[in-house]
Formats: sequence, structure tokens, C-alpha cells
Amino acid sequence: MSPQKQNGEPLSIVWLALVFGSLVYTAVKLHRTILPNISEHLPGSSLYADEFVARSSPSCTLWLAESIVFPGERGVFVGTATPMGQALAPPEVLLAIVDANVNEFSPWHDIARSEHTIATVLKDQPKYLSTHRLDLVIPGLSSLLGCSDEFANVILSRNTTDIGLSITSPSAGSFSHVYQDSVRAAYDLWAGEELVFPCPAHTHGHFKEEFLLPSAATRNVFSLQGRDPLWLDESQHSICIDNLIDEPTTAVSQNVGRGAFAERGVGAGDVLTTSPVILVDRSQMQIMEHISADQSDLPSAVLQQGVEFLDKLLGYQLWTNYCFGRPESTIMLFPTSPLVNAIHHSPSKEEANVMVRWKSGSPTTTELLKQTAHEALAIPASNDVLIEYVAIRDIQPGDEIFLNYGDEWEAAWQQHVESWDPLVSHVIKPFRHEIGLPKGFIPYTWYTADPDSKGDFLPQALAPGELAPIRWNDTQEVVTPNAYRLGLDKSVRMGLLKYCDEMGITDVLRRVTGGGNSLAIDSNTIVHLNGYKWFLQRPNSKWNSNLSWLSPYDQNSHDDYLQALSASKFDAVLDAIGRSLNMDGLVAFHLTFIAVSRSTRGYLHYDLRNTGRKMYNVIIPLNLADDTGPELDLQDASDDAAIGRYRYEYDVASLTGDDAYHATSACDYRSTKEFRMAATVYVADVNEMNAESIVDGYTQYFPPTDMELLLSWAGRHWKKGGGASLPKPHPNHILSRYRE
Repeated sequence: MSPQKQNGEPLSIVWLALVFGSLVYTAVKLHRTILPNISEHLPGSSLYADEFVARSSPSCTLWLAESIVFPGERGVFVGTATPMGQALAPPEVLLAIVDANVNEFSPWHDIARSEHTIATVLKDQPKYLSTHRLDLVIPGLSSLLGCSDEFANVILSRNTTDIGLSITSPSAGSFSHVYQDSVRAAYDLWAGEELVFPCPAHTHGHFKEEFLLPSAATRNVFSLQGRDPLWLDESQHSICIDNLIDEPTTAVSQNVGRGAFAERGVGAGDVLTTSPVILVDRSQMQIMEHISADQSDLPSAVLQQGVEFLDKLLGYQLWTNYCFGRPESTIMLFPTSPLVNAIHHSPSKEEANVMVRWKSGSPTTTELLKQTAHEALAIPASNDVLIEYVAIRDIQPGDEIFLNYGDEWEAAWQQHVESWDPLVSHVIKPFRHEIGLPKGFIPYTWYTADPDSKGDFLPQALAPGELAPIRWNDTQEVVTPNAYRLGLDKSVRMGLLKYCDEMGITDVLRRVTGGGNSLAIDSNTIVHLNGYKWFLQRPNSKWNSNLSWLSPYDQNSHDDYLQALSASKFDAVLDAIGRSLNMDGLVAFHLTFIAVSRSTRGYLHYDLRNTGRKMYNVIIPLNLADDTGPELDLQDASDDAAIGRYRYEYDVASLTGDDAYHATSACDYRSTKEFRMAATVYVADVNEMNAESIVDGYTQYFPPTDMELLLSWAGRHWKKGGGASLPKPHPNHILSRYRE
């Protein structure tokens, strides 16, 4: 070995050491740049220096504060150093929920879990739940965390505990006696770290698999995200959520398991704890039975197809007992902070030691309270919508926390106790009632009743065949040049409704707008009814509703619909339109039945354009929901583009033509099992100038997008000089027996 090589080895070692040291220094500097608020030490497996521990939050272990991982949202930060495997919050109740609207978005879907403990959850619950698909919801810390594979540092335990239940107690079946272990540290956590789950597989927004993380030894220190715990402790923008602990409740008479107790004392008027709330549609508290066709009195045409639809209310979800609400509001509030769902009812208002209120100073909450119920229910789950549990007297450490659930809850409970039969009631009659809120807590815009039930347009009385432009109620001005109201003879609605009832169309549309039966968004299927093929479709998500369309699939069903129009005296409608709007000829060609039971914020659009004011969509209401507000949004054609709300009326058709922008108004009829159904008939004075524009607007399966075919149909059903009409019903048509 040469002297140069021998002497070079120590130099090489020194050189490598310097390079390695430089890389470590750079990594540390980079880490501090990425994470300026976290402790200045790199984390080790268990190397917690004294000065690091001293930087833990002295007053709180869990904080809600502005997220670093998810900008613009509120995340959860740990206030103290936490070793790997340690629980970060107490166990929480586990709730089994029947998803009544699988194909509909609901904010609670964001926190739904898999069904791995269904058998345990069902113990001592109503037996009919065993026939329903269930999702699991676990309130508490696990419901407040977002997911990111890059920044994940906690896992959700799958261990459950059953605290038992006496079926002889009136409270049997009225609360969950199964608890799910809470969130645990997947690594050694530094004080101030933001808590993040790894992202699981999802199915329709539901968590499908348990959370999995790589070995702790593989943790990337550059993935650390957090805030200085002293900043959390002193900041005006952080909220402590750890001031409750769970112990066996002192409310022995209620036999409701565990209760919530104060970790630290607070004075009267001070906030004990704060909780995000998830907005829940009241209709989702109902558990409905799917009645099969052979068990009902459906028309024979429907019986042949085995059509099913919701018919019977079996009961209400256990979840009801954990939600706040007012009976007049369609929105209920589900609180999700640690242990707030263990706060029990005090029958005496004098013994209750907390009350609830909206958190003031929260911009998200303030804006939400201004929205309609339909708009509010379209918003995903958020940690920014907050309520506070406020002490109404001094609370000492260790005191059990009680909330008065309200007079209506207390009256319902006493009635339940008096009628309780321990042999059968725990199975067929468990107690269900929302936690009451004081009057004024729920904003008026969230009430079930529409605040403006009459709408914005002039409800001018119209004789059959009389056509009038739609006008603003206050100014009498025309809203848009190509939108009209047309008076109808009663036979039009009655005939088409009879057709829908006898064909099974009404039941199909009731089915797909009822809970649990809707088509998936942007999907379609073929429906066979009375020997005819129909095309059932639901549009894409931009429509923000469960609106569904049923239209002819082929020439045979198309002709059958036309004959139904003839039997319903629609020829008089064509004559009124043709004469009033100076048409040369008309054809009814684009035929549909539509239905809806829920809409959050309709998709503003026009059906027609560039037809030379020669084509109109005629909307004929066949079934309207009771005691509801306006159903159609219509935009003014003037520069201010104001949007008004139009209320449908029986025996009055609405016509929308070129550039008449409209949308389905916000509505929700599901809690009363109602739906809105209408016939829509496109009529046009087809010519060489507009045929291409008309064909471009087709949205149904039939007729085909064939411009030559459309031109051959010009004037097919009405002509200015006479000689054209709708096809008369053949002797075997389903409405032939109802003709005069």
C-alpha cells in the first residue's frame, strides 16, 4: 500500500465527516424553515429534553387552531409531548347510522367509518336494523382530524368496549353502550404538532379501511407540522377542547352509562368547552322500510316489474338522541368535540350547570346562519362551525356536567317511562328525541316553512288557453321576454296524472326521489312499464339535486306519450301557444316526466337558444308538495340579472324559451315523503333556420339527434290553418277508457 493512500484515508474520513455534518446542518436549517413554530430540536424516538417538555402547553392538551396542513381550515394540535401508542383522547360512543340517502351528499359522510363492529353495535338495538346497511360514526377527536399520507402521525384504534345495559330500564336502546377507543399517537409526538390521519380508501365519501401507517422508524422529520405550544396557550385564535373527562355517571336514575366531568374548574359565564357541529338533515333520522311490490297495492304494470319504494316509517335513528334541534327546523346539529356527547340531561333546570350558544366571532358560523337550510346542508363537515358549552354556575374540577334538554324532551321522556314494558319495549320502542334548543337559537332561514311561500312573481288568474308573460310582483315588469304562464283546462293535468299513475310512472319517480333509492349522479337505466321502454336518468352533480327524468326510450313509448297528451286535451294547449305566439306550425317532440324531492342550489341554465323564439319547454305541474315555497328560480333578462322565485300552480303551465335562464329552487320534501312531479313537453315551430339549434339542445335518449327527422316533423301536431293534431289514442291505450 502506497504512503499516499495510507495518508489519504484519514483525510477521506475527515472529508466525509465534514460533508455529512454539512448535510445534517442543512437538513436542520431546512426543517426549521419548514416548521418555524415547532420545537427547535429534531425529534428522536424517546429523547425528550427538559427544555422541550417545558415548552408544552401548561393549560391544555388538545387545541383547535388554524391548520397548517390544510390552509383555510381549523385543525387539532397536541399541547404536550406524547409518546408513541398513547391515547390522545378518551373513548367515544360508537353510533350505527342507517344511510337513507346513499347517493346523496350529506356532511356526516365525511366522518363515517367502516362496519367492522356492527354485530356489537346492534346488541339490544331494534331488530329491524339488522336488515339495513349501516355506517358508523364516532364523534370526538377522530371526527375532527383531516387526512394526509405525507403528514400522518396518528391512528384510530379499532378496539371497542361494551359497558353493558340492563334491558329492564326505560333507557334501554336509547343510548349507545359501545365505546370506540380513540386516537393514538403513531409516533412520538412533539408538543404543538398538528394531528393528522393517513388517508384511507374511500367509497362514496365513506371511510372503507382502517388507518395504517409505516413503521415509526421510517418517519420523515420533514413531515412535521405544528405550532409553538406557548403560542397555542396564549393565542386568541386557539380553542381548548380537552376540559372533559369520562367517569360513570351520577345520574343513576337514568341508567345511561358514562358521563362527562370537568377536568378543570370554570366560573359562571365562562366557556367550559367548545365543539364543532355537523349539520344533519332531519329526514335522515327516519328509518324507512322498503316495501316490495308484491306486498303493496301498486298498479298491475308496476307489480310486473317488481318496483319498490319507501312506504313505511319504522322508527327513528339512535343518532337522534345525540343531536340538537328544534321541531320547526329541517336542520339538526351533531356536536363532535371530545366527550360532549356524554353530557346528560338534568330534569331540573336548577341542577343543570351548562347551556349552549353559538360561538361568537366565528366568521364561518356567522355566514352559515345567514344561509337557507338547503344551502347550509350542502356544506361539507367543518371544524369552523362552533357551539360553546357555557357554565351557568361555578363548576369545580370533578363536577359532572349536566345540560337541560328542554321541556319537550322531558315531557317525551316521562311519557316513555310511563308506557315502558321491559319485556318488549327495549326492542320495539326505544326512546327517541332530539336535544332541545331554546327559541331563537336556530335562524329563521333554517325553518321548515318557506319564509316567502308566494314567490316573487305576479300570481295572475288565467282562464284555460290564456297566455301571459311572467311579471315581477312589485314592479309588474316582464322578467324575461321568453317566459310565460298559460292557463290549462283541468283535464290536462288530470289526464296526464292518470297516465302516470296507471303506467307506474308516478311510483317509479316516487321511488327514485325517496330516501335510499335515488340513482347515482350522472347515471341512467332502462325501465319497462306496461310493455314500453322508458329511459330513466339523473344528471350530473352541477344540478345540486336528486332531480330525475323519465322519458320515452324509443318510437313506441314516444307515440304512447303523444297519445296520452291527446287524451288529456293537449291539442288545446298547442292551439293556444300557436295562436298567441304567431306560430306557423308546432310539433311536440321532446317528452319527459321529471321529479325532485331535494335541491340545494339549482343549476342556473337555459333549455333553448337561437330558435328565433319558435320553441318552448312547457312545464305542467302534476304533483306538488304541500306547504312549500316557490319551486323555480327565474333570472331577469335585464342588466341587473336579478333572480326571482316562481311558484308552480295546478292548471297553469310555465313556458321557457330562448335564453330564459332558470333553475330548480332549493327544496327538501324528504322528511314528509313528498316529491314534485311534472310533465315537460318541448314544442317547436321547426324550420330550416332553427332545426340545428333545436337538435343541439336534445338531452333525452329519444328522439335521435337527426335534423332531417325533425324537419320532417314540422307542423306535425298543429298548423295555423288547421289539419294537424296529436295522434288519437288507440283502443288499447291505457287512457282510452278514461276518454269522454
